[in-house]
Amino acid sequence: MEKINNALMRIILVFSTIMIIWITLLGIINYEPALFSFNPVILVAGTIAYIVFTIFIYNKLIPKLIKYKKLPFILIGAFIVLCIVIGQFLKLNPTWDMGTVFEASLNLATHGEYEVNEYIKGYLYEYPNNIGTSAIYIVLFKIAKLFGITQYIEVATLFNSIVVGFTLLFMYLIAKKLFNEKISLMVIILALMTSPFYLYSAIYYSDTLAMLLSSMLLYFAIMLKDMKKSKIKIFLLISFGTFIAICYKVKITSLFVIIAYLIYIILNGKLKKSLKGMAIILISTFCSLLIINHAINTIWLKDKEQLDNNKIPIEYWLIVGLEGNGGFDPEIAEFIHTRGSYEEKQIQGREKIKEIIKNYDLPSFIKHINSKLAYAWNDGTYYATEKIRRSPVNKSILYDIFALDGKYINVTKYIQQSRHMAMLVLITIGCVVIVYRKKYNNKNNIFIITTLGFILFLLIWENRSRYMIPDLPFLIILQVYGIQLISNKLKKGGSKNEESINNHTSVQ
Repeated sequence: MEKINNALMRIILVFSTIMIIWITLLGIINYEPALFSFNPVILVAGTIAYIVFTIFIYNKLIPKLIKYKKLPFILIGAFIVLCIVIGQFLKLNPTWDMGTVFEASLNLATHGEYEVNEYIKGYLYEYPNNIGTSAIYIVLFKIAKLFGITQYIEVATLFNSIVVGFTLLFMYLIAKKLFNEKISLMVIILALMTSPFYLYSAIYYSDTLAMLLSSMLLYFAIMLKDMKKSKIKIFLLISFGTFIAICYKVKITSLFVIIAYLIYIILNGKLKKSLKGMAIILISTFCSLLIINHAINTIWLKDKEQLDNNKIPIEYWLIVGLEGNGGFDPEIAEFIHTRGSYEEKQIQGREKIKEIIKNYDLPSFIKHINSKLAYAWNDGTYYATEKIRRSPVNKSILYDIFALDGKYINVTKYIQQSRHMAMLVLITIGCVVIVYRKKYNNKNNIFIITTLGFILFLLIWENRSRYMIPDLPFLIILQVYGIQLISNKLKKGGSKNEESINNHTSVQ
């Protein structure tokens, strides 16, 4: 059985490595602009400089800082404050889907019904996948109203900033639990260097919620696995199942890391030990989803006829994903919106999918795949610069530095892209070493499998760099392994150093 598990893990890791190498090479050799064009010489120089700088930090700075036990929490606290400040400086008026969810949530929270235009009225019937996010903001706005606070944009931005800030806390806890203090401290420093991470403080939508939820899910899963048998563990397993159901309703991609963790446990022969706990979690998740769906249908989506006529089928996102770079297409949106009932939209959507697929030959399909990979994975801003450009409350100095049309974006775009390309290179190095050395129990495999899930999902779904935001915490953690490998190679006995670091963990 162990041989079969190892063979399956090797197949997954080899395929993951091929995809990550493919993405990295697209960014280095055949860069296709997502938002910006770059001078390749400057970009390569910036990428090398970032790698050298991170190795310097890991080798020289971290060993000196690690003795200060309170430092990680001071840095995390400072990061939360930074997120709050940046969020308020870059406050956005609600537009695009973020704006519609905001307006729908606000009206339900303050009036108990939609006292807005027809589009807002029908939005949650068209996109019930946004019900989970709306429910969170309804509760938030009700609490604000209870205290007489009516500056709802500021409230949403503040809440979102705290969500981003607390994501780093769970990233640190995950890295500390899986690895050690040195790596977890490095994760904090890398997060501080990842500007799009905290730029999303101003973008109050489901992407940032999913980023926090996925980090919380993984941390709690690790903690549950290590917990001894007790009555409280059964309660926590049931609660964890409910939490999974909530995460599913907020954004399905927040579950990718748990799926990856489950695959990791199964293929490392730990399934029998975890079987009882998994059964409790699955039952709890299923029951919780039934209750949540009943509540949604009772409170929000009461008009079944409207839901049947308005709901957008899965086929829509598959059609978008099959065209060009997979980004939003208003013509496709118009096509799917004007096709009658839900069943009629499904039928005509499937016919459209067949038609698109028939028009591809192998070269054109590979070109399509290249375009999708480049559009999602070669944007070092993760679409944040475009989002903060849209309807700012005020144009501060931070707007000029980070917005798509900001005065200094031609400088900062190189910083963000160089960091991103360096991250891809470092992750590629780590993946290649793991495959070559057959490290099937390396804890970084959890993050590699998670990233593969995002790659495959965006290849078949509507595509945009913003959609990889829930994976960003794990990409930040994963790149540390590449830094560690290079750093240890520069020292004597590098392989031994690497083994001692990766074997220092309480999670087996």
